[in-house]
Amino acid sequence: PEQECDHLRRDFMNYLGDNRNEALRFNNMTFGAYVEFDSGRSVDSYMQYMIGDGPRRRFGGPIEILCFHRMTGLYIDVYIREGGMCRNSVRTPDSVYRDAPGSTRPIRLLYNGVNHYDILRFGGGP
Repeated sequence: PEQECDHLRRDFMNYLGDNRNEALRFNNMTFGAYVEFDSGRSVDSYMQYMIGDGPRRRFGGPIEILCFHRMTGLYIDVYIREGGMCRNSVRTPDSVYRDAPGSTRPIRLLYNGVNHYDILRFGGGP
């Protein structure tokens, strides 16, 4: 599993490096500008940080979720728990297209508010 995570992390960073100038559909930003806004680092610095071989494992967040979405076309909704309820806090930027014919149901993640995401499943459906 650890090697799979390293491989996936590298795939995300390769995608980011190759698409840093790609325009995003929100905030009139490029992907690179979003990375700088979210992380406070340049794209190259962020990529090095995430791939770095240091003893501390780097965990993905919004940038990696956006990479996953852009690479796969799958929609991702992030929820956060508030007062015993789950509130939808973030949707991938292209969510307005999610109801198009042939689109799939979104992947739903529950964010703990600090540093971890879990798969979220509602009700008894698939």
